[in-house]
Amino acid sequence: MTTTEILAVIGGTALVLTAAARVPAALAEFLRACVLVTTAVRELRAALTKHGDRPDAGDSNA
Repeated sequence: MTTTEILAVIGGTALVLTAAARVPAALAEFLRACVLVTTAVRELRAALTKHGDRPDAGDSNA
């Protein structure tokens, strides 16, 4: 194994470890975004259900 190959392995390992250190923060941010999307879908469903409960909501004879 040459010096160049050893340095390449060390550099590659440093790069992988740096990227691996960022994974927990990225995963936490992704989960927070999923919670926001879930909340928005729940609120949208509630709003659409409330709108559909009106007696005149289905009238198209106007």
